[in-house]
Amino acid sequence: MFASRSSRAQNLTLLAGSLCFSLIVGEIIARALSLAPDYKFYPGICTTAPGYDLRLKRNYSGVQGKVPMRTSNLGLRNPPVFEKRTTESRILFLGDSVTFGWGVPDEDVFPRLIEGELRNHGRDVVVINAAVIGFSTWDQLRYLELDGMELGPDLVVVCVSNNDNLQREWVVNDRGTLTMRGTTQLRNRVTEGLFNNEFLSRHSEFYRAVKNAARNYIYAARTQSLRESIGDDSATASNVPQPWRTVINQLERMAHLLERGDQGLLVVDFTGVPGLAGRIRERGLEVIARDLPSGPEFTLPGDGHPNRQGHEWIADELFGEILTRLSTVESGS
Repeated sequence: MFASRSSRAQNLTLLAGSLCFSLIVGEIIARALSLAPDYKFYPGICTTAPGYDLRLKRNYSGVQGKVPMRTSNLGLRNPPVFEKRTTESRILFLGDSVTFGWGVPDEDVFPRLIEGELRNHGRDVVVINAAVIGFSTWDQLRYLELDGMELGPDLVVVCVSNNDNLQREWVVNDRGTLTMRGTTQLRNRVTEGLFNNEFLSRHSEFYRAVKNAARNYIYAARTQSLRESIGDDSATASNVPQPWRTVINQLERMAHLLERGDQGLLVVDFTGVPGLAGRIRERGLEVIARDLPSGPEFTLPGDGHPNRQGHEWIADELFGEILTRLSTVESGS
């Protein structure tokens, strides 16, 4: 019996040693290949606020990985917004992490690039980026009702993504980061330590690579399901599944809110879901459908969000449409 226990102890020791060796080798390979840059926020950038599930912290100063992140006194990833001048036109962007500029410096985010290009064309324009990571059209409608209209936008650009199909999906945890609603009860100190460990997220590229691979697999599976959930362009509005009908209804409510002040709405459909843009257009809303750029040239390493080149591509795709829509709003036609 003693020999049997000794043998089990040796096997466990060998197993632990093999596991440690494998982890060390995995870490060396991950770092050598730069498989998983750090995209975590230090400190957490999100908070709660009356009327909202989540917002960006006001006057935040931190980093996402190594990228500096700051917010204004209004809790926007945007320079301070001053009183509107009589000659000035304003464009308000609403969206989620793509429009927010996940993982890229502020000057490279496509709303900022569009602002620069409009000014190069002689337009007296201020672009306000009110996108928030995790926002859906529910959050965007709330923002427009509670705060956005006070900014005096002439044109509101709503960027719709796959997040919008899952309304109010995220809650803010005590670290200022986001947790999927419904999983908070399942999480405890052990699972948090394993899957949301701040020390490992910051210092272990292998740990981040495993997390990213799992997240990207889940996201790809969900995206495919969403693309199949609405059908082709021959479908009618009555055939749209309920979550997407909710999204369309929220967009229509935004349009009605803006019509009272002769302000314009432009919807940008980034979902790639067949038929969705057509269903939005049936409600009388102006919509542009564009698939987000993909591939290593246009996306962040180990992540599906656009990199600097991806944001430049988006800005080039949207600029002409936004310029045309802004001119229409300004002329009052």
